[in-house]
Amino acid sequence: MAGPRKRLPRLDQRVLLDADRFGVAVGELFDAAPEMRRHRRRIIRLQNRLRKLVSDETWLAYLHLESAEAGRLNDAVDLVAAWAFLQGRRR
Repeated sequence: MAGPRKRLPRLDQRVLLDADRFGVAVGELFDAAPEMRRHRRRIIRLQNRLRKLVSDETWLAYLHLESAEAGRLNDAVDLVAAWAFLQGRRR
């Protein structure tokens, strides 16, 4: 995995303890990573193709599923970041 090219946000206790700041920091990290931009473009392209193939009801069901999956991934990122931060503080 290639590393991000832009300057990365600092991840300190103040950021970790503030959900809004943490969300901004993660967003900046993702925006800086070329591989994340490639994934985003591919997902949008595939979603646009799928939308043309399914009914409104099916599309709505897909959006609910996608929202649940995104929520799970967001929670996982929060959990891993907090765990990693705490592990680093113990050293």
